Amino acid sequence: MMRNIAIGLAAATIAIGGSTLGVSTLYGQESGISKGSMSGSVNSARYAELTPLQRERLRGKVRERYAELTPMQRERLRGKVRERFAELTPTQRERVGEFVRQRIGELSPTQRERLRGMVRERFADLTPMQRERIREFVRERIE
Repeated sequence: MMRNIAIGLAAATIAIGGSTLGVSTLYGQESGISKGSMSGSVNSARYAELTPLQRERLRGKVRERYAELTPMQRERLRGKVRERFAELTPTQRERVGEFVRQRIGELSPTQRERLRGMVRERFADLTPMQRERIREFVRERIE
C-alpha cells in the first residue's frame, strides 16, 4: 500500500520533472556514460554537483522527454520505477519520501493543482478496496 503511494508520488515527480532516477539517467546519457553502468551513488553525487540553474535545465529536459513518450512508454517507465522502488530498503524508501515531500513543497500552486489532478486520476483507477486501504494509511500517517 505504501509502495503504491510512493510509486504514485514518484511517477508524479517524474511527470513534473524532478525524479533523481530520471534526471540522473538523462545526465548519464548526455555525458556519454551508459545508463546501465551508473550506480545510484554516482548519479546522486553528479546531480548534487550541478548548480541550481543546471538542475532546472536538466529538469526541463526530463519534462520534455517525458512529454514525448507514448502512454505505453510511460506505463513501462512506471513499471521500471516500481521495480526499482521495490528493491529499496525501508531507509532508502523514507529518503525517497522526504525527497518527494521537499519537491512538492517547491511547487507553484498551478503545479500542485496539476499534481492533484494526476493523483485523482490514479485514485480513480483503483479498486474500492485499494482506495480504502490508502485512506486508512493516510489516516494513520496524519495521527
